[in-house]
Amino acid sequence: MADPPKVSVSPSSSNSSSIVNSAVPLSSFETTNLSATIGSLRINDTSSSVETGTVNSGCLGPSMISQESESIPVNLLSSSSSNHQNETLAQPKLKAILPGFLQCTYTPCYCEENIWLLCDKIRTEYSSELVHCVVVFISNPKRMVPLWRQKSGKTEDKLAIWDYHVILLYNPDDRCVVYDMDSDLPFPTHFHKYVTETFRTESVLQPEYHRFFRLLNGPDFLNLFSSDRSHMVKGDGSYVHPPPPYPPIYTHGVNNLEEFVDMTYPSEKTEFGEVLNLMDLVRRYYKSKRPSS
Repeated sequence: MADPPKVSVSPSSSNSSSIVNSAVPLSSFETTNLSATIGSLRINDTSSSVETGTVNSGCLGPSMISQESESIPVNLLSSSSSNHQNETLAQPKLKAILPGFLQCTYTPCYCEENIWLLCDKIRTEYSSELVHCVVVFISNPKRMVPLWRQKSGKTEDKLAIWDYHVILLYNPDDRCVVYDMDSDLPFPTHFHKYVTETFRTESVLQPEYHRFFRLLNGPDFLNLFSSDRSHMVKGDGSYVHPPPPYPPIYTHGVNNLEEFVDMTYPSEKTEFGEVLNLMDLVRRYYKSKRPSS
């Protein structure tokens, strides 16, 4: 993924490059208490809980990881918090299917290849778990998607604007965690924690900056994906960003990256997956949990 043109995050009717909906007060955009109403779910960024009484995700902030009894993801993914007691008793803890971030192959701005290599590692070491992995391409027709909590972000809340981004979901049962190698959130992070802090809400954004999501399962992504990295090559033959040290994942002799980044919506499901909007995504992967009485 390359860096898209710089745009302003300040709502101004005189600035056509602003990503923010000028009808929404700036305080609504800047506040850390930003909320989104999605169907019957009201998700709050600061608590990362759902205000309908569901169990808190229990995700750890980056500064807390070394202080807790459970590391993410090397040992355990579920929280020892009393809020999670009923869930923990009822379900086994999620498998740690990937190594820690430092053991992963990572090249900045080549997120699609980073995720392909993660899927390949799962196929080699945890083959039965690959069917529970979903690859998610994030983009829009404008090829400018605002994501928060990104390591490359320069603002206080780490806002970055990508032409596209790629993450991995691990969804073995009614739980789901997100692996994003470019996020400053824990690796991995529970789904609704990731959504509330990374995507926030579409209501503060101009419609052309709304995020769309192309989903396909891990095995299909491994079999289909093929890129010659030409999208990262400038006119003089140099790279926009330094390429990975290994050869391109160019398995089919054709560059089909554009098929994955295309966010035509609505559209029929194809061999390259299906496209969802943010509401669709949350409805599919956020499963509310209530303590048993």
